[in-house]
Amino acid sequence: DHIYGVDPFNEMSPPSFEPDYLNRVSRHIYESLQAVDPEAEWLQMAWFLYYQREDYTPERARAMLTGVPQGKMTMLDYYCEYREMWRDLDRFYGLPYIWCYLGNFGGNSGIAGNVKEASERLDVALALGGDNLQGIGSTLEGLDLQQFPYEHLLRKAWTVSDLDAIDRVADRHAGAEDPHVRQAWHLLYDSVLTASAGNFRCPLPCSYPRMGKEASGSAVRYNRASLVEAWRLLLESDREPTDAYTVDLVWTGRQLLGDLFLDEKQAFDSAFMAHDREAMQRHAATMRSLIADIDSLCACHPFATLDKWLAKARALGDTPALADYYEMNARRIITTWGGNLNDYACRNWSGLLTDYYAERWNAYIEMAFQALDQARDFDSDAFNSRMRQWQDDWAERTSPQLDNAIVTPAPPRRAITLSRALATKYALQIHNFQIKN
Repeated sequence: DHIYGVDPFNEMSPPSFEPDYLNRVSRHIYESLQAVDPEAEWLQMAWFLYYQREDYTPERARAMLTGVPQGKMTMLDYYCEYREMWRDLDRFYGLPYIWCYLGNFGGNSGIAGNVKEASERLDVALALGGDNLQGIGSTLEGLDLQQFPYEHLLRKAWTVSDLDAIDRVADRHAGAEDPHVRQAWHLLYDSVLTASAGNFRCPLPCSYPRMGKEASGSAVRYNRASLVEAWRLLLESDREPTDAYTVDLVWTGRQLLGDLFLDEKQAFDSAFMAHDREAMQRHAATMRSLIADIDSLCACHPFATLDKWLAKARALGDTPALADYYEMNARRIITTWGGNLNDYACRNWSGLLTDYYAERWNAYIEMAFQALDQARDFDSDAFNSRMRQWQDDWAERTSPQLDNAIVTPAPPRRAITLSRALATKYALQIHNFQIKN
């Protein structure tokens, strides 16, 4: 297809920001491509223009982008739901570009994505973005996610009308017109899917434990009551569950239960600071129960399971040694990652919750009680040292038993039966959650 992805200076500074230098670099890169393929076209992410927008002034950006012959570089406007670079840079100075929805960093599985706002932005781009707007794309950093944001935006390549779009999504997911599912999806679209994607966006069970504070990605960025009501409405449906409806139940339910965990963890920390052992025990028990129940809910659909991820990785290897190698890489991607990006690709998955995240939280709770009994502060350094070794050991494990394993799907109604039971079990916590500011 003669298209080459080239991404110089991604998240790093070039040797010089002088416009002449940037122009020459672009020209020489393209000339190198053309020497090998006379029909070469350069595909360039615009992320660097957003990420270092203070450095890439319009003058510098124009110099770099126009070093390539007109029509031979296509820009991916990478993060349009948050910042549209075509607006900042005069429609990329006439270069062909693709309006892209990111929607996800690292394959995180929390509810995120300002879909309604992104849809409105795309409508404006289609009207005012110029003739060099060549298409609509997605730049997501992981798969096996909720498909709705992507299908909703990408369909605008064929139709820009949003008339009844959410009702049609709800009907497809329910398998037929269902007023409860329709109402649930309108709440999700209008009041829950409101914040753009960001780093480490997963509910707190998937985040690294820290005494007295929580990962910013676990913050609740939507209307609490709307998420509770959307889940309740989904549970009102009495139709035979479709695959998409089961995904909806898992997707919304695990988010809500994960948000309950956030409240319990904050209460546990407060009890520790107040030297209240009884309250600590009560909240620790609920935290452990929530992780186990979220794991069970995720197990209702294979898209939310660790075994599926690891089995697919192992299947790439044609020898046991290579299968082990791919599995260890797959484990590290979703956990330690590397450097200061621990948990960058955290996932709310069955198997990962009980086998990895629960072990971290159990150690956190255990060391908090030890500190309480010894009348001292929580030893974060000792906890971090313990977890570093444990996390690395987990990432080096292998699971040859997954080779050629036959996966038995959960019974069709398992997700709705379990979800209704969990809604009853955590009724008090859910009530407190939705009235919290």
